[in-house]
Amino acid sequence: AQWEREEIADRVKASIKIRAKLGKNLGGAAPFGYDWKDNKIVVHPVEAPVRKLMYELFANQKRMKGVARHLNQSGYRTRNGSKFTDSTVLRLIQDTTAKGLYRSNHTYRDGKGKLLAKPKSEWVFTPVEPIVSEALWKECNDALEARKAQRPLGPKPVHLFAGLLYCGCGEKMYVFTGSPKYICKKCRNKIPATDIEGIFH
Repeated sequence: AQWEREEIADRVKASIKIRAKLGKNLGGAAPFGYDWKDNKIVVHPVEAPVRKLMYELFANQKRMKGVARHLNQSGYRTRNGSKFTDSTVLRLIQDTTAKGLYRSNHTYRDGKGKLLAKPKSEWVFTPVEPIVSEALWKECNDALEARKAQRPLGPKPVHLFAGLLYCGCGEKMYVFTGSPKYICKKCRNKIPATDIEGIFH
C-alpha cells in the first residue's frame, strides 16, 4: 500500500510538470490581468488595463504605496473586491506574466499546507500575450532591485548592537518587535538586551 501511494504520488508529480510545459491549467486562478479560457491563459479585457496602469504608475512614482493609493482612489479593486495594497502591487509588478512569460510549477504545499518555492530548475515558463513591454517590466523591476540593495539586511536597528552582534553560530542577532532580547534567527539563541548593553556601558 505504501509503495502504491508513492507510485501514485510520483505519477502525479510527473503529470504536473508535463501539463505545465504544455501551458495547461494546474489549478488555481490566473494572475490578475489574465483569465483561463479553453485551458489557456488569455488577457482579461477589464483587468489588463489596470495591470498595465500599475506598471506605468510605478515607473513614474517608484512607490508601491503611492500606486496602491492611486488605484484605490480611482475606484479599482482586486479580483475579490479588496483594495490594493503595497504588497499586492509588489507581487504583481514582479510577476513575469505581464511581460509575456507565465510561470508555473514553481510552488508546492508541504504536509502542513504551507506554500513553499520549488527549485528554479523545475519552474516552467509559457509564452502568453504580454500586457506591458519587456522594457517597462524591466524598468520597474530594476527600480525594485535598486531599492532592495539600498536597504540594510534584517529588521531596522532599534538597539545599540542590532545587526552588529554575532551569535556563537556566526549569524547576526537582532531585536524584534515585542521582544527585549537579541535573537539569532538561525539557532534561536537569545541574549537580554539590557545585559549586553549593560556590559558595554
